[in-house]
This record gives sequence, C-alpha cells and structure tokens, in this order.
Amino acid sequence: MRLGWIGCHQEGLPALHGVLESGVPVEGVISLTREVAATRSGAADYTALCQRYNIPLYQVASINDVEARELLRRLALDVVFVIGWSQILRPETLALARVGMIGAHASLLPQNRGSAPINWALIRGECVGGNSLLWLAESVDAGAVIDQTQFPITPYDTSASLYDRVAVSNRDMILRLLPRLLRGERPGTPQPRADAGVLPRRRWPHHVGPGCSGSLQLCPRPDQTISRRLWLARRPPLARVARRPPPRQRHLLRAAR
Repeated sequence: MRLGWIGCHQEGLPALHGVLESGVPVEGVISLTREVAATRSGAADYTALCQRYNIPLYQVASINDVEARELLRRLALDVVFVIGWSQILRPETLALARVGMIGAHASLLPQNRGSAPINWALIRGECVGGNSLLWLAESVDAGAVIDQTQFPITPYDTSASLYDRVAVSNRDMILRLLPRLLRGERPGTPQPRADAGVLPRRRWPHHVGPGCSGSLQLCPRPDQTISRRLWLARRPPLARVARRPPPRQRHLLRAAR
C-alpha cells in the first residue's frame, strides 16, 4: 500500500507526525510553496518533520495544476491523505490515487458542510461539534464517512481551541484507520442527504447579523458570553481593524478642537 500526504495547515501536522511515528511508510508529502503558503491562514512549514523522518517533501502552487498532477502520477499512490488543505481537488486530481483520497471536515457530517465549519458553529451558538474523516468526492464534503469524533463546545471555546481538538481527532481517526487500509479494506458509510445548504466562505469584513461588527468579530447575542462572541482567533491584519475612541473620548477630542 503506497500512501501519500497533502497538507499545509497546522491542523494536519499532528496527524502526519502520528503516522510517521507509527512506522507506516509515506512515499511523499505535498505542501504549498512558501509564496502561496504566506497567503494562507494557519499555514505551517512541514520541512522539519519531513527531514526528521527522511520523507520527500514537494511544494506546489496548486494541487490541480499540470505539475502537481504529474507529480502524483509519478508517485503512483494507492491512498492519499488530504489533511489541513484548503484547495478543492478537481475530479481529475482525485482520480490519481488508485484506491482514493481521504480528507477531514471539522463537523459531524452531513451537518455544516462547506467553509469554516468551526467558525460557523461558534457564530450559531452550537453546543456540540466534531470532525469527520471521509473519502473525497466530486461534491464538496459529500463523500462516504469513514469515522467521526464528537466533542462539546463550551462558552469558553474559541476557533483556536476547537481546531486543536480537530487536529488531535485527525490523528486518532487516521491511526484507527491505517490497519484496515493495510488489510485492503475500504471502509465508509454513504452520507444521508442534508437539508441544509453548504456553508458560505468567510469574508472580511463579514456581517453575520444585525448589530454585528465583522472587523472585530463581535456578535451581540443575549445568550452568548463574550468569549463565545469572539468567535475567530485568527484576526484580520491590524490595518483592517476599525479603531474608534469611545464616545466620551470623542467628545473631549471635539472640545479640544
């Protein structure tokens, strides 16, 4: 069984480290070029981990471009783990793994398909979250589910604390799956049809409701504590954060003029 790995975000590192530490051979790791990674939130450098275990590391600008597909053909992989990766793989890219490609989505599918499920779970005040390991398919987050992990969302959680749990669950679910893959199994349960649509992509500034400030990520809701309302740990650049003095200071400034 020839295994490969595609990842660039911090949340994928614990899982990759767990696989390599278990002694299961990985033929190569594909990540983003430094230039492209610099534009991605939560990007991590996989170089040190790959060097430690003597695993080839390849860098691409897009997993769907000609060079990346040719690399996947040369590697001749059976299963590819796509963990901590934001680019959607096109059908012709997915077809380059003999058995299939496996990804993770930070929700209990089929709920919260789409972009930034952790952030939206916090915005909506959900009390339970989770993570799903699944076979990647042409439709977004619609492949057969291999395994799921559920965890509570407390009033003190942020996106950072929840993504830490997601990263740990990625590792645990993949380590549970590996023996089955090595035996030639292809476990997975088709998803039931979800009534809700796909979550929208996150934008800056993002208005998510009346009285909500997208630049500061503060959503006044009577049933939420301030720690819950600060739903996004990865803030936008400081230059994009609106800064106004409080009303009393504005009054004093006007009087001084």
